[in-house]
Amino acid sequence: MHARMGIVCSLIGGVVWGCSTVPLERPTLRTVGAMTATEPASRRLAFERRHGGCIDVPEARRIERIADELSGPNWNGPRIRVGVLASEQSNAFVLPSGYVYLTSGMVELICTDDELAAVVAHELSHLDDLSAFNSLGLGLDEKLTVEVEADERAIALLVKTQYDPSALMLMIAKLADDQPAGWAEHRCSRLAACLGNGVDGGVDGESLAPNHNTMASLTPGSNSSVRSSGF
Repeated sequence: MHARMGIVCSLIGGVVWGCSTVPLERPTLRTVGAMTATEPASRRLAFERRHGGCIDVPEARRIERIADELSGPNWNGPRIRVGVLASEQSNAFVLPSGYVYLTSGMVELICTDDELAAVVAHELSHLDDLSAFNSLGLGLDEKLTVEVEADERAIALLVKTQYDPSALMLMIAKLADDQPAGWAEHRCSRLAACLGNGVDGGVDGESLAPNHNTMASLTPGSNSSVRSSGF
């Protein structure tokens, strides 16, 4: 599959960008709390319809459980709510109001709780940086920076909740084909360096080292049977 601009997913009064973020009509750098009050339910419902609507599947409860673990009791962002979209394209999204969506295609692609946690952690990490919700005027390098920074925050969150941080690298590699050329390699390289240096001192003070067995299999785009996304 040729690499393509999977970061542009759809239009809802603006650009739905970055694997994961659905912007407001007029994005501004305000607090997440202020943004949630201005996001109309009609925009969220229109977004859901555009991706086939939400479906009631058993996996939704699994996603909810992991999202609750990742947000934790000290979470100071919006209330996190999750949904599974009917779309068969493998992708994940977050709205500034705290709605996290995985498509049915993404759910089918995920094999373990660690991989699911990696996807959800990446989405939640975008809520720490409101620039992720405004791609207008940003170049590819700037968009890549937003994704890399979200990856690194996600790694710290995975370590804190004792999920395997290498799973994020695996998911990036699985979904490489629809990212711009070189993005998956760069993101995996940055995460490998982050893991090699330790993240916040690691778990229980131990330095984290990357899982070399996992890393050896990370050849972005090598699995041509995987349906890819802009994740």
